[in-house]
Parts: sequence; C-alpha cells; structure tokens
Amino acid sequence: WKSRSQFVLVLMGYCIGVGNLWRFPYLCGRYGGGAFLVAYLVMLVLCAAPLFLYELVLGQKFQRGPAETFRKMAPSWTGLAYISVAMTIFYLPYYQLIVAYAFHYFLAAFQWPLPWVDGTTPDKYLDEVVLRRADALGGPGSSDVNGTLLLEVIAVWVITALCLVKGIHSAGKAAYVTVLLPVVMIACLCSVCVRLPGAGDGLR
Repeated sequence: WKSRSQFVLVLMGYCIGVGNLWRFPYLCGRYGGGAFLVAYLVMLVLCAAPLFLYELVLGQKFQRGPAETFRKMAPSWTGLAYISVAMTIFYLPYYQLIVAYAFHYFLAAFQWPLPWVDGTTPDKYLDEVVLRRADALGGPGSSDVNGTLLLEVIAVWVITALCLVKGIHSAGKAAYVTVLLPVVMIACLCSVCVRLPGAGDGLR
C-alpha cells in the first residue's frame, strides 16, 4: 500500500457496503428491531470480528491471494480457498445490478424536476422507467431488452474493472472516492432529512 490511509479506506470499503445501508436496516425492522440488533452484535463479537482479524493477519503474513495463502499454510485445505471465489461469482452480479440501479438514480438526480416526483410516484418510476417491468412472464414486453439498464450495468462493470486493473494500487486510489464520497453524501442527506417537516416526530 502507498500509505496507511489507503489501507484503512480499502478495509472500510471492504466492510461497509450496500448491505449496511439498505439490507441491514430492513432486517432490523422486519425481525424485531432491538432483538435482532442484540443477536447481530453477539455474532459480530464472537464470529465476524475474530474472523476478520484472522483474515488480516493471514494477509499480512503471506501477502498472497486465498489459494496461495492456504497452500502455504495448510496444503490439504487449499480447496477451502476456492469457496470464497465461488461465493464472489455467485453474489457479485447481484450487487452489481443493485449498484446499476443506484447509478441510474444518480444520473437521473441531475434532472430538474426529479423524474419521480413530477406526477410520478417513486414506485411507478421504478417499475415503468428503471425496470420496465412487464405485467407477467411471457406477456407483452417481457422478452424486450432494457437497453438503458443494460448500458448502466456495463458501465458499472467497467468502472469496477478500472478500479481493480492495477491491483491494490488502483484500488487504494479508488477508495478515496468510493469510501469518502458516500460518507459525505450520507451526511448531507441526513442534514436535509432532519430538517424536513415531521422529522422530529419520526425520530421520537
């Protein structure tokens, strides 16, 4: 790493993602709020945090990818290293598609008025403009290719490849944007939301 700050930012980007901002609050609300939070904290302390620390230790010691690390540590366990690779192949397209949705809204946010508030509800905008959802599988329009969304997905994959093309060096530089910019945007969003009418009632 070029600097300690790059290393810390990349770790933050590794730990904090779409699930923290979107999936986690949803699960808290659905499965009991505070009760779910207690179970989450227990698993965080007993399982997730020790494994994360152990992963950092192995990476610092061997400075190789998963397969080479397991091959040097315990050759008979090398097959375990490919589980993480298989998991990435499984869930990465799912997250890339969600990022493509966010990318669409990011571009649309430069329009005035916003396209989902001028006589169009947010749900209707998502169904009819972003997804172009058909009424039923096999019905009219269900086999049409959503060209706009396809280009946005390709753009997200290209941006991801550019961030990783030079390994940790390009990833470290990209972390200054991919980690710090969402923090700034969330802070701005929170400052606006707490000043909206009825925000105090919602917080209470």
